Amino acid sequence: MQHTVDIAIQAPLTRVFSAAADVVRWPEFMPHCRYNRFVSHKPSGGIIKTSFSRPGIPATWLSEYRIDTNKRRLHFHHLKSTLNITQGMKVVWNFAELPDGSVHVSITHHIRRKLLFLGLPMKDAALMKFLVYDMAAKALVGIKRKVEAQPPAPVIALPSQVPLLTA
Repeated sequence: MQHTVDIAIQAPLTRVFSAAADVVRWPEFMPHCRYNRFVSHKPSGGIIKTSFSRPGIPATWLSEYRIDTNKRRLHFHHLKSTLNITQGMKVVWNFAELPDGSVHVSITHHIRRKLLFLGLPMKDAALMKFLVYDMAAKALVGIKRKVEAQPPAPVIALPSQVPLLTA
């Protein structure tokens, strides 16, 4: 099963991708993200422990995280999770610059196994709506708020544009 959540963000691609790739800082602009901590770190990612909360329900997972700067993608492979609900899930964030200069960001979740909740089969659609969709949508809104609130890069005047001072 696969599920995608997406959003358009009015900011430069480099700013959007950098904010999303800096997973340790997510709690600063995603109120539902309790923490993201590296267990092991590599230049292009590592193993991270993540904790998000849905009202009243904390969810924690351990995932392999990889940054693909060439393809503008972030990859997460869930190794362990609360009650092993998302174990084995693969998550891919894609970033594409649109003609108007905005950025289309999508988060796609891939689940290829039967899901269990407290030892009982759980419908994939229920998990997607209840847990995954809610958290992913909030993550995208958090990034959008952060990068759209940042002021644009300053314009530096060229010497010919600087007004001359006269005495």
